[in-house]
Amino acid sequence: MNNKVTLFFSIPFLSYFCTAFEHILNLAAILHGLFVKYGKIIPVYISVDEENKTELWKKSIENFQLKGYHLRASQTLLKEIEDKIFAGKGMPIPRFILLSPEGAIVDGNLPRPSRLNMLEESLNRYLKK
Repeated sequence: MNNKVTLFFSIPFLSYFCTAFEHILNLAAILHGLFVKYGKIIPVYISVDEENKTELWKKSIENFQLKGYHLRASQTLLKEIEDKIFAGKGMPIPRFILLSPEGAIVDGNLPRPSRLNMLEESLNRYLKK
């Protein structure tokens, strides 16, 4: 990986009614600590829920004190994500993706936070100092 790269995005695609949703949010503090360790990762959370779940999403951001950027995917964005990241084969969630500063997919399927050791190994591989 290029040494000049100073910013990566980790993007979990989440649905409020996804069974892993609350578990991942409970791990948010651990994930944030891991991201801070590298000093190069900015989390971007993308809700893929229907628009009528927006208030629940906002409450969750507040309740779990999620740091980073928060987006609610429009239908257009959902279609583009499904086509470009999932090759048109549906959208399994949650999904953690590491992007370069230029927007290139570095890893399209990072280990989930419940596999913290594996996630850290992957990040070490991509973000060695």
